[in-house]
Amino acid sequence: MFKTLPLHILMHGHDTSAPEGVVNVRLAGREDGIDQLAASIHALGLLLPLTVVPGAGQAHYVVDGNRRLAALRTLACDGRIRTDAPVAVIECDAETARERGLSANITQSRMHQADEYRAFHALQQEGMDEATISARFGIDAVRVRRMLALGKLADEVLDAWRAGDFGRDPVDTVRAFTLASSLDEQRAVLERLRGAGRLYAHCVRTELGVGDHDLSRNLGFVGRDAYVAAGGGIVEDLFGENHRVQDPALLKRLVDEKIAAEVTWLVADGWSWAASDEHLPDNCRWSWQVIRAEPRAATDAETARLEELQAIIDADGDPVGVAAAEQEAEDIETDMKQDGYTPEQKARSGVILRIGRDGKIDMTFGVVRPATAAVAKAFAKIEGGDAAKALQQAQAEQPESVAISAALTLRLSQQRTLAMRDAMLASPQVALAALLATAISQDSYSSPVRITLNGYNEAPGGQASDAEKYEAAFQRLADLPLDALLTVAAGVAGKALDLQIHSVGAVPSSAKGAKALEARLDATRMAEATRERWDAANFFKSAPKAVALRAVAEALGQPEADRIAGSTKLEIAAVALARVVPTGWLPPEIRPVGYAVAPAAEAAPAPKPARKKAA
Repeated sequence: MFKTLPLHILMHGHDTSAPEGVVNVRLAGREDGIDQLAASIHALGLLLPLTVVPGAGQAHYVVDGNRRLAALRTLACDGRIRTDAPVAVIECDAETARERGLSANITQSRMHQADEYRAFHALQQEGMDEATISARFGIDAVRVRRMLALGKLADEVLDAWRAGDFGRDPVDTVRAFTLASSLDEQRAVLERLRGAGRLYAHCVRTELGVGDHDLSRNLGFVGRDAYVAAGGGIVEDLFGENHRVQDPALLKRLVDEKIAAEVTWLVADGWSWAASDEHLPDNCRWSWQVIRAEPRAATDAETARLEELQAIIDADGDPVGVAAAEQEAEDIETDMKQDGYTPEQKARSGVILRIGRDGKIDMTFGVVRPATAAVAKAFAKIEGGDAAKALQQAQAEQPESVAISAALTLRLSQQRTLAMRDAMLASPQVALAALLATAISQDSYSSPVRITLNGYNEAPGGQASDAEKYEAAFQRLADLPLDALLTVAAGVAGKALDLQIHSVGAVPSSAKGAKALEARLDATRMAEATRERWDAANFFKSAPKAVALRAVAEALGQPEADRIAGSTKLEIAAVALARVVPTGWLPPEIRPVGYAVAPAAEAAPAPKPARKKAA
């Protein structure tokens, strides 16, 4: 029987005071979405009556509609309806009520999400704004925006969703279509991918040009506000961070303009040149010589400000404020780094600018521009000059190199690696400590030892086909005395060493980790091994003439270097091999601890010049 009853006498069917036979057939999900349901009832009214069974006194127990009752009670508690507000109910006996409740829960079918979102979009088209929809239905404002974006997708996209055309992750695929700039673009992408059998979220994003790392990097560098202010459009990704840049050409122009402003400022500050790595050879950032300089010390004001900024960063509060603090701190440190260079160093070197993946600018100071055809061509394009003339001028202005090449630096570092490997055999306990420290340290990249641990959850490493099986190796090693075992460990650690350096201007013997290790090795054996491993003939053949003369001066004295300064590079190299090497001289890049050479007076005498035959 249909009637109305005051809210305060209605009780939940699962209340412990309910009469026998009265139950709430829904057990799971009773409390889900009550706030949203309350907002809907407050806005639209109770659309379906509750099914109730009379109990003791005035009490009536709800068999179908307990979530609606919970929503009504929420409204009463909030003061939005009276506690005795009339509620539409259908009263029946316990058995009939239980059947109605069970039938309602079994036969109810939730509408497809596409239909639900389309219905909300219809409300928006009829004049209901996002705030009103959020309030009326108790839905979070962010979720309302997302629902409306999905509800206004092209009919063809929603039909494909309903038909199950979007595979294992249909929701993510549908969301990707919201990044299209128009309904026509949505339809076009749908048809292309449907024809190719590729209706997947990542394919939709690729078709729309979303997820391009260069675009994301450039947008971060220019700034979203600056791009939009210049007339650029962005389709916001409501479900993630894959925002779509609608005018890549405009964004690239803004990037170029901002880089140009940085270049102008750097050149005005005294640098010989500045350029983006985008326009330079791929290997410029690691193969070109770099002049090193110690950053200037921070001023008191800078120190205080850096401490304030670090406090903001450590607090991890507002993301925008943290990002601004990080940027300001980086700017201060960049100024300190740049101010460490003298005017003379700036005049003979430049700056390479690079935009990182996070959109922040990275500057490499003190880069010496090589006088090669490829580099001259690149700078001619940047500066609008003639490549041939630029190369000729660069070669004329560039003094003879006094630094060894990257290739020679690499070979020296390889020789140093082999020398330290030999020396480790004489210090097995130190070698074992190095090996174990590398295995357990968190920052293993700072260690000169390279090992791969192929334990649980690690990628398996390759083994030589003739390597011992674990059991056999274990049994053999377990029977060795400690001294012999330490020697084996030293050999393993030595084979894991890697001191190679590929950069111009870097010193193989300056790495802190390698220096700490060398300081504990047997110094005599390290010195002997270094001299044994050093390829003197290759060094003097490859090194610049100035380097060979410096070796002669150090080993044989400056007068001897002055005497042969006019000779050819090959002649000087011959002198160095014949007279410098026997002194024990070593290149500075690989000199061991305690390095020393024989005094110049004790060096081998200079060969007498050949006697001229009488005419």
